[in-house]
Amino acid sequence: MTWQEVQQLADYSFRSCSGEADEVIRRADRLCRNEFLFDRRWDMEPTQGSVVFDGPIRWDHMETGDTEWPVMLARQSYLYDVALAYLLTEQPRYLNCFLRIVTEFIENCPFCTDPDCHSWRTLDAGIRATVWVRCLAWLRPLNVLPETFLASVRGSLAQHFTYLYGCMDHYHLLSNWGVLANTGAVFAGVWLAENDEPGVQEKIPVLLDRLACQAEMQILRDGMQWEQSPMYHHEVLWCFLELILLAREKHLALPPSIPRKAHAMCRATLYEAKPNFHQPMRGDSDDTDVRDVLTLGAFLFDDPLLRSGAYALPDLENLWRFGMQGALHYASLPAGAPPKRGHAFRHSGNYCFRAGSGPQAAWVHFHCGPLGSGHGHADLLHLDVTACGVDILTDTGRLTYVNDSRRTGLKAPAAHNTFVIDGEDFTDCCASWRFGAIAKPIKGEFHEDARYGYVSGMHLGYAHRGLFVRREVVFLKPGVLVVFDSFFGSGAHTCRQTFHFGPGQTALTADGAAFSQNGVHARIQSFASGARLTLDPQPYAPLYNLSKQTACLTVSSGFRDGGGILTVIGFAQEADFTARKLPVTRAIEGTQLPDGDAQALEICCGQNRWTVLFSRQEIVGKVNLLCAGGCRGYGEAIVFDRSGHPTVLSW
Repeated sequence: MTWQEVQQLADYSFRSCSGEADEVIRRADRLCRNEFLFDRRWDMEPTQGSVVFDGPIRWDHMETGDTEWPVMLARQSYLYDVALAYLLTEQPRYLNCFLRIVTEFIENCPFCTDPDCHSWRTLDAGIRATVWVRCLAWLRPLNVLPETFLASVRGSLAQHFTYLYGCMDHYHLLSNWGVLANTGAVFAGVWLAENDEPGVQEKIPVLLDRLACQAEMQILRDGMQWEQSPMYHHEVLWCFLELILLAREKHLALPPSIPRKAHAMCRATLYEAKPNFHQPMRGDSDDTDVRDVLTLGAFLFDDPLLRSGAYALPDLENLWRFGMQGALHYASLPAGAPPKRGHAFRHSGNYCFRAGSGPQAAWVHFHCGPLGSGHGHADLLHLDVTACGVDILTDTGRLTYVNDSRRTGLKAPAAHNTFVIDGEDFTDCCASWRFGAIAKPIKGEFHEDARYGYVSGMHLGYAHRGLFVRREVVFLKPGVLVVFDSFFGSGAHTCRQTFHFGPGQTALTADGAAFSQNGVHARIQSFASGARLTLDPQPYAPLYNLSKQTACLTVSSGFRDGGGILTVIGFAQEADFTARKLPVTRAIEGTQLPDGDAQALEICCGQNRWTVLFSRQEIVGKVNLLCAGGCRGYGEAIVFDRSGHPTVLSW
């Protein structure tokens, strides 16, 4: 990169993404004051308050007892800000800040693998190596880096490379740590090989083969990273995308599984993203915008579908990745039609419905899949709902990794939109990274068309009680959900359902709760028999270290010898629905079935009227139909429209 190219990119940056450029300069000014606040979009553990060092940086500083603070300090992703600020403004103070921070680390934070040292974990050393090499690629061609500094960096990167190359074990093979560590080793190795460091070049193919193996092992067939956390899905994806870009620049031969899996991960990001292009807060995830990921993916794969969810013009960091020619190429890429329907991630057990496209569309997410790693939460049968740009039902986030009740509480079932039986958690979140008993999910069925959606799932978390639990969800587009929680077993039991609302105003009603935010309304109506309803404030953490409160509706009821609970959720224009329970009969005999065999509802909203029927048991005997509200049909989950025409969603 020449100074002429830098000036072209800087001019373009202030024209096309001036807000981002101003933000980068603001963060860089903060660093020049030796002030550290981790608030970049993809900071894994962001902070809400600054720390200012009076003198040299203390790399072992521990803020609020959270070991993630020195970890974030050691990763040094903030160096992108001072490097970019220098490129944007050519002001020496930003370059001097970059030189000072890197030099202080090399001189004052020597290599250490002691468990109490938080600066040299493999994950963080890999991120740091990648950051250094990317910044060097911007700055070194401009001949502004002193030779003594480059010699010092070369020695440190050689140490990083040796350490990261030797870290491979079973843990690193399956964990996101391994991908980040090996990616950092590749970046360090390529830079060192270009600078004639001996014994490096021949090891780069070994690292790439490791990453290919990790891609095959960690990325499921549906494109999801196995750890059940969009945050760490994207950390791994960023590594793969950076590797593909590096391979193009340096003419490296990548194993084909890396771009293939990366492309599938990008598609998964697009299909799961909420209508505002934020990732769901599933597992250990924040409420983060994913359009920059999709922008890089669309650029690398020339994919119009990814382009539909990406920025119209490159965001600031991608602009400096692409260069001017790349930015012009990106601008010329056509955008395909965005997804108007949902998607079933059948291997990870994540299912999405959509009603339309665009930021105002309705989006519903259901989870019934494996727990994943320690980043997974006890969220089996959890439900998210977003409409008209408002989160109506939401996951409550992660808040902290400190091993205390805040951490375990936000991982537990009660922090999710699911249910527990007899006050016993189906999965025991006993510590920050450990679990006791873990419920096994049983994936169900998924169907979606222009009018309806259906998904179901079970788990074996109460099998030791002789009880099997199931949730079925019917989506009456565009804005009514019918949830049927059913139980199979004997004896008397209690059920506690929880519904966590997004930020907004909530009120308890006689049979549920009402919600409103920015003119968007929603209502929950419970048909639980003899239920006790409460509405209480509960923790909500849209970002790590950011604690808020939202309302949670809890529905507590009892059942004996099986049974089921119907719940109706109406949102946006469908918030004013009316619903009533209907008796279900056999068509030939005319006998009414008990609730333990079948249940049905009639739902009216405006000109729409639906009858929704769930059959819990096999109706053995004569050839027979089930009747409810004058409608007749056969199946496990049936929707009848206003004319009585049946659509069987599950047989």
